[in-house]
Amino acid sequence: MSIIDPCIESPNWKNRSQLEFLPSERIPGFPYDEPWPPQRGVVYEIVLSDGSRLEATLDLSRQYSAEGIQWSTRAGIFPKSAVACWRRVLP
Repeated sequence: MSIIDPCIESPNWKNRSQLEFLPSERIPGFPYDEPWPPQRGVVYEIVLSDGSRLEATLDLSRQYSAEGIQWSTRAGIFPKSAVACWRRVLP
């Protein structure tokens, strides 16, 4: 089981991660502009505009250099603007 680090989370984590809404609704504020996390090479929990939660790492690969840093998940790559909020997950 993963442990959440409450000290490392995006500024809007508390506001956006606890919203409840219908499946057809989205978290307000798109496109999002949360700052990048301070640490690379660690796992984060991200929340997308539809409220889905995914484990992600920062993708710094050259393949996506035109777009800059991206969020890499098992479901694919997401740009910064698609992530409503994030927090660090401790192993």
